[in-house]
Amino acid sequence: MRQLRQSTLLGTNFTLLFLAVGSLAVHAAVFPVTPGATDDTPDQVPGNGVCLTAAGECTLRAAVQEANAFAGSDRIEVPTGTYLLTIPGTDEDFALTGDLDITETVDLIGVGPGEKIVDGNKLDRIFDIHSGVSTRIESLTIRSGNAGSATFPGHIGGGVLVRGTSNLDLADCEVSGNQANAGGGLYAQSGSTATITDCSFLNNVAADLGFMTAAGPAVLSEGDTDLDRCEVSANVSALAGGAVLSRGAVALGVRNTTISGNSDIGLGSDNAELDVENTTIVGNSAAGLSVFTTAGHALSVRNSIIHGNSGGDCSVVGVPAGNLDFAGEHNLSGDGSCPNDGGVVDLPSTDPLLGSLLAAGGTTRAHVPLVGSSVIDAGNDARCEADDQRGASRPLDGDGIGGAICDIGAIETLPCIGTADLVVTNETIIAPSEFTGCYSVTVGPTVEVMTGGDLGLRARNAVVFRDGVSVSGGSLTVTLDPAAASGITLP
Repeated sequence: MRQLRQSTLLGTNFTLLFLAVGSLAVHAAVFPVTPGATDDTPDQVPGNGVCLTAAGECTLRAAVQEANAFAGSDRIEVPTGTYLLTIPGTDEDFALTGDLDITETVDLIGVGPGEKIVDGNKLDRIFDIHSGVSTRIESLTIRSGNAGSATFPGHIGGGVLVRGTSNLDLADCEVSGNQANAGGGLYAQSGSTATITDCSFLNNVAADLGFMTAAGPAVLSEGDTDLDRCEVSANVSALAGGAVLSRGAVALGVRNTTISGNSDIGLGSDNAELDVENTTIVGNSAAGLSVFTTAGHALSVRNSIIHGNSGGDCSVVGVPAGNLDFAGEHNLSGDGSCPNDGGVVDLPSTDPLLGSLLAAGGTTRAHVPLVGSSVIDAGNDARCEADDQRGASRPLDGDGIGGAICDIGAIETLPCIGTADLVVTNETIIAPSEFTGCYSVTVGPTVEVMTGGDLGLRARNAVVFRDGVSVSGGSLTVTLDPAAASGITLP
């Protein structure tokens, strides 16, 4: 069997693989990237079992090359740092130049505190996961990839390309500032499987490069893809197809996810099965949800908010009644364009009263329902997700009336326990302090934050300042937070 031993040679850590006679079990090798070795240097002798560059370090590229050389499930540990890809060359599949080709099963895991950033430097895409390979990428920022070359598949998947028959598990990652003709952040080809959890897709671009129709600036799926507890915001496409687009796919599932402020359709499905649960789709520059099928693909939308999208909230074309599970499923729409039951349990033509896109617990940003929102305790418990976008349990009694009922949308409003209003006055803050109010916090007129003092203010829907409040060298943080005074700890 393959085993891992850590040795030290002239002060340099390296990984040694050896064969133990009498055993056929294959164990994972672990390749720890050397802390501070953020340069893009290849392995000195790829395939010899030792992750070592000519400079005596294990870089990210060298670790990928060594993991590719051996069958079995290997692990690459990526410490804090920014790993800038600097070796040009897009038409190569062995991780020697350009992107990091993944040709064998491997886990790439960010370890330790601080950001772990893999920056494509606009030279090439960042990760190319080859057919037949299973990969887990966790706790990394994947940014500034550029799949703009003319050689197929050079123009798809700016951040990550998931080739046919491969399997990707993407968790706790930020995919931002990447560009491609299609699938700016991630492109999952037909036959692939992608599970995406606790990830943010931000500021990715589907550009009109002339190779194919610009589409899917955040995610374009032609395989079997699931998004859970994700944020998709500020992505841009040259043409409206869907910031998240499922095209000719087996299925796309979207749960506990916020799709907000994209210069595109929010969520699109073109001849693909689509299942949407406890999702918030708001403020996109084209339609919120656009579904088109010529083959009767199924559409299911439950406990979801679709509101304030410039091109109308819903466009559903070609889905037969028997395959349409939408009306009567406790959904809110802003303009009445979505299938609904006339207001029996659905909420058509209704403002959900959501807060701004902010950090609200968990790893991604979301729109929190404000006090008085009609989505609070208005969902269907029987078809509600067990946890919300930030990991809080469902259902909770968000309005204090009638017990715990699931909310509509990606966020479960937390109970408001404590004072309805809080007034902070005649205070001099010289040490970190926090004041929380259930509904509002009023500050002043004589509160002063001194040097070294950190003042945190948390309230559900309002923080009001009176004249005379000042900050003198300290810091002031204001959070509209539904967890204020709730006593519930979020992940």
